[in-house]
Amino acid sequence: MRLTVLSVMLLLMLVGCEQPAEEEPEPAPDQTQTTAADAALARWYQEHAREQRQTLEIRARTFREAISGLLTEPREARLKTARETWRGLHEGFHQAFVPLRITVRHDPGLKERLERSNPAPIFPGYIDGLSQWPDSGIVHDRTVELSRAALLEQQGATAEGEASVGLQVVHFLLHGEPQQPRTAGAFRVLGKVPEHRVVPPDWLPEQRRRDYLRVATHLLTEDLTTLAGAQTSAPTATALVDTLRALVQRLIRLEGLTGSDDVAGEYMASATRTQAVETLFETLRDWLAADTPFMKLLGQRDLDASALREQLGTLQGPDDVDGLQALHAELATLNDQLGQRETKTP
Repeated sequence: MRLTVLSVMLLLMLVGCEQPAEEEPEPAPDQTQTTAADAALARWYQEHAREQRQTLEIRARTFREAISGLLTEPREARLKTARETWRGLHEGFHQAFVPLRITVRHDPGLKERLERSNPAPIFPGYIDGLSQWPDSGIVHDRTVELSRAALLEQQGATAEGEASVGLQVVHFLLHGEPQQPRTAGAFRVLGKVPEHRVVPPDWLPEQRRRDYLRVATHLLTEDLTTLAGAQTSAPTATALVDTLRALVQRLIRLEGLTGSDDVAGEYMASATRTQAVETLFETLRDWLAADTPFMKLLGQRDLDASALREQLGTLQGPDDVDGLQALHAELATLNDQLGQRETKTP
């Protein structure tokens, strides 16, 4: 009897050893597809973002060199070049709207750099003299030191439109009033104080305007280069949808500034506003193009992107405010749906 029990126990032990170890269950087909779609979205985003960030970095460097050339040799040809390179930088900034905002989502410490890069509209009289107030602005206020710290302290001192740095501020320094365009003489080097002036050279408007342009340009290009050079991981679909929603919101706000070309109030030059609107609209269409990895991912998650495509297709243009508002609402709904699904995902 003892042998029989012992034999049975040995047999059971051998059988247990021969059984294969449990294997990890293979992911469900829909899970595999979703993972592949996420990877495709990440690759697509990184490729887009890399190109846009690199373009912005190059244009920032080119603009800084153009301003240096203008201040070294203030001639009309140099001023024209500075204005043209500013326009290129302004375009590059709006083309890179999505990756710049995604960067700030990953690193909130960079948010201030992004916000001060392009405040609009602005109060031109806060920056420089106007025809009706020739001695106004930081240029003529000798109590304001023209340094990085001082200009940042003046930014939005008492109102949002009181911008002291950023793209629009530099634009006004370069262009002046629409009816009285700036000339290269406004940046001329004064070797000595004119006889009718009894103040040091660095108190003169021309010298202060030169110093202001130099410091504001350095700060602007430093901010944009830092933002463009920040390395961040690819965003989730939710983050991308939220960023596109913010882009549409920006378009709606810019359309509301139509006609804001009076320098005596809240101001944004007409040509500048038009360029921003057109560039942002093309950027939006690029990110929401049909058959992109982003649209495919929405399909993989059983989210109907047809309404989004339809709404985008019915837009008459960047001035179609009703269409933009409907698109904004569609993106907000989609953002909520994605957020709920990500919350439920273990």
